[in-house]
Amino acid sequence: MFEITYVQRVKAPVSSEEYEKIKKMLLDAQSKFKDYIPTIELEKSKASAKIKNQIQYVADQEGINVKVTRRKNQLLLKFSGQKVKSTRMSDDDAAEIVLNHMKKEGKIFARGELAKALDMTPVKVSRALKLLVGKKKVVSEGNMPKIKYRAK
Repeated sequence: MFEITYVQRVKAPVSSEEYEKIKKMLLDAQSKFKDYIPTIELEKSKASAKIKNQIQYVADQEGINVKVTRRKNQLLLKFSGQKVKSTRMSDDDAAEIVLNHMKKEGKIFARGELAKALDMTPVKVSRALKLLVGKKKVVSEGNMPKIKYRAK
């Protein structure tokens, strides 16, 4: 006799037109940028997770060995054999940037104001401020949740 198997249909995350466009982009990036890390700049309104999944889907279908890494408004394409240099900022570097900004402006800041002004994540600013308060280079004023900070 015969056996029936059921396979769930999965809708492809890209149309055939998008598929060809992404495939061409991946092949160009792979051939032209062997010494560089290709990046895709995204508009702020674009859903980077969706685009990342589309690129990864096409790469998997075509057998292109690539890792797509999300960054703020940017996607990095890492083909096999490439090393991606980390661009993660250390807490000490963040603390120096925060302190310099506070001294330059000469005013009292809330944590969120610093994050927005310096285009850093609130967590990175918090860690920098904690480090600076510990080194007694910054003074905190007020109580939670409305703590303000000023440079000494």
